[in-house]
Amino acid sequence: MFSGGKLLMVCSEGPQLRTYYINFSVSLAFDAIALVLLFLLRLSEKSNKKVDISKDSGIKSKNFLKILFNFDHVSDTLKCLFKRRDQRMRLQIFLLYIVLFITVITTTGVQVAATQFNQIAYGWDVSTITTFSAISQVLSMALLAFCSALLMKWLKLLDGTLILLSQASRFASDLISGILIKPLAAYISIPTGSLSGIAIVSIRTKLSKLVTEEEVGKIFSLSSTIESLVRL
Repeated sequence: MFSGGKLLMVCSEGPQLRTYYINFSVSLAFDAIALVLLFLLRLSEKSNKKVDISKDSGIKSKNFLKILFNFDHVSDTLKCLFKRRDQRMRLQIFLLYIVLFITVITTTGVQVAATQFNQIAYGWDVSTITTFSAISQVLSMALLAFCSALLMKWLKLLDGTLILLSQASRFASDLISGILIKPLAAYISIPTGSLSGIAIVSIRTKLSKLVTEEEVGKIFSLSSTIESLVRL
């Protein structure tokens, strides 16, 4: 999409893509960073779990508001993030959070610019865009369900490999849409990017294997916070 929009800006005599350059420049840069981080990240093949479940949950009050605004929970969550861990697991957690942030922000950014890109690049009207969106969502979900079963149940690929495949799938999908400025490219990008949907799930699964069972909720709360803040 970056290269396609660039060509449109140079060659097209019609309206230009608003904020196109910033959106796809940031997306391209973040995609490259995510792929580099994933290759540098030496993901552990074993869970290395050391379960030590505390009998005291730390919640003494039954008042919902007091529990909700209890800053001790925030402190405990941050301590869980920064605590020392064996086998460089803390570094792995940091890198996975960075990849998660990049995945969410690039996906959101591309979605924001996609409608305008389709209007200018393919000459689609609102009805065509809506039809394509519906086809894309249904086909993507079907392919994702099939590929997930194939990769995880039959091939039994590791979480790190699934994360790499999902990032490569999304990158290839955007590359096809950007290089081939034809409506056919939009439809080809649907199966090409079908694996991108397992990115966040795979990242969360890997995160859960790097911490003890009592820390899973804290780690997931941080990932949910990152996803919410990015969309703002």
